[in-house]
Amino acid sequence: MEEVVPGSAAQVIRMSVDQGKHRRELEKTVVGSQIKQSGRGQWLGFSIAIIGLAIAGYLIESGHDAAGATLGTADIVGLVSIFVLGRLDQKKELDEKKK
Repeated sequence: MEEVVPGSAAQVIRMSVDQGKHRRELEKTVVGSQIKQSGRGQWLGFSIAIIGLAIAGYLIESGHDAAGATLGTADIVGLVSIFVLGRLDQKKELDEKKK
């Protein structure tokens, strides 16, 4: 290639290095964005769960025991299932990456 077009080998290497640098910068941006999004999602989920438990407590306190217990139970079961399913998904992804 260098014999046909002088300087082309250096240009190809430079393009490859530039592409690698660009890709690393993109990956850094994407990973940072995903971390922020995950954090926001966790805070939002936590807030919703606390509000649900507070409403359940209020319902029980105001004499609506069945409704409060049902809401509280659904809230707790939902939280636990999200964490369990999240862990299973993480384990599945790690197993796939190992292969």
